[in-house]
Amino acid sequence: MGFVYRNKNNEEINLTQRNIKIINIEGISSLTNEINTTTGVNQSGETYVSNRVEPRDIDILLRLKTTEDEFRTLKSKLIKVFNPALEGELILKSINGDKKISVRVKVSPDFKNTSYKTNKEVDISLVALDPYWKDINETKTEIAVWKGSFSFPLFINVENGTMMGYREPSLIVNTNNIGDVKTGMRIEFKALGTVVNPKLVNVETQDFIKINKTLEKDEIIEVTTDFSNKRVIFSKNGITENAFNYWDLYSTFLQLEIGDNLFRYDAEDGLDNLEVSIYHTSRYLGV
Repeated sequence: MGFVYRNKNNEEINLTQRNIKIINIEGISSLTNEINTTTGVNQSGETYVSNRVEPRDIDILLRLKTTEDEFRTLKSKLIKVFNPALEGELILKSINGDKKISVRVKVSPDFKNTSYKTNKEVDISLVALDPYWKDINETKTEIAVWKGSFSFPLFINVENGTMMGYREPSLIVNTNNIGDVKTGMRIEFKALGTVVNPKLVNVETQDFIKINKTLEKDEIIEVTTDFSNKRVIFSKNGITENAFNYWDLYSTFLQLEIGDNLFRYDAEDGLDNLEVSIYHTSRYLGV
């Protein structure tokens, strides 16, 4: 198991390299849950109202095993990478799958003297305002897509022809959230031709996302439903713009519950011209 820290400028440092050893790292597994309650006159105990998972504090103690010359270089790199002005991410590399968590630097590298000339200890404090670990890469689920059905070498049947591709027959897809908590997603509606008012529906709850716009060929609407990053973006030919004005007022920023989630796609016209893809990143309580 190893850890890498990377800041927003893509400057990174491996915290388990030859001359760095993690002596202690706290806060990567446990969370603090703030529970809100009420109590009435003559009530025994309290009544649950709500709960809130608090930001995650991560404290790291490193030991640097270096020569004096190496120490100066490594010290400079630690200070530069753990820049408090830049958002960053702590990345866990493990045989069970890599994970990452977005963090801010609370206390930049604090270098301690030890009794050994070449062994220096360093304290670093991070805070994850979003307290959940995430998969490194998004998971993609395709609903309405065209599938290629030929490969090379290609032999064409003279009498019956050769199928070059086919459209997925199902209007419903299961998106599996393997994480520990529900999570937002990114939905992409892509038009292969004219599509009127594309829609994505949660089969179980009947909550939906609907875009009140006629899309022409190669136009894309992308909806992001993350709690702190809700967006509706229109794009064509690499040019993007805010598209919240096309958001249907009865729509919901759908979330993925833990486990299976069934979705159905729809449109008022041009359904066969619509491709829909769902992207999500599962979230975990600890590592």
